[in-house]
Order: sequence, then C-alpha cells, then structure tokens
Amino acid sequence: MLSQQRTQAQEKESAAWYWGNTGQIEAAAIGRCQAILVARDGESFRGFLSRVRRELSALSEFYRGYAGDPDGYGLGTVLEIQRWLEAWD
Repeated sequence: MLSQQRTQAQEKESAAWYWGNTGQIEAAAIGRCQAILVARDGESFRGFLSRVRRELSALSEFYRGYAGDPDGYGLGTVLEIQRWLEAWD
C-alpha cells in the first residue's frame, strides 16, 4: 500500500510542472503514516490496530485543517490508508 502511494507521489513530483507541490504533500503524508505504522515493542496486534487507527484519525484531522494542502491530497492519502486498515479487524 505505502509503496504504491510512494510511487504515485514520486510520479507527481517528477511532473511538478503539472501537479505543483502535490507530490511533496503526498510524500510527506506517506512519511507520517509510515512512522505511525511502526509496531512498538510488546504491542499486541489488536493494540497496534487500535493505536494506529487513533493516530491516523488524528492525522486526518490535522490535514483537514492544514492550509498548506487546500486541495486535500494529504488528507486523501491518509484516508486511503485508513480504509485499507479497516479490512484488518
């Protein structure tokens, strides 16, 4: 999931003449999500899912109000990962 999103962000960065800073915004959101998705020592799978969902939800709220992403590409990136995680219950 993250690899595919990272590739798409890199493609947008390579075509910045068309996409502007969209690729950079998406790459930053992917990096933040990746940091959240690291399991902590002793964390159970259910505990991991609970924490990750909570932290991704907070990150979504950040991007909703982030003036540096008026078109919502960072938010869309985070929401896509949240939807992907919904299957892991």
